[in-house]
Amino acid sequence: MLRDLLMDKIRSFYSRVTEVIQNYGKWVEENEPYLDCDYW
Repeated sequence: MLRDLLMDKIRSFYSRVTEVIQNYGKWVEENEPYLDCDYW
């Protein structure tokens, strides 16, 4: 019972993390010209 709850929490946490990573990847793709070393 408790283990199922824990697994559920871990699963939701991991889905949040992957969502954040995907959003970050999307942001990097959109802003890549500005992140280029030559730009600085």
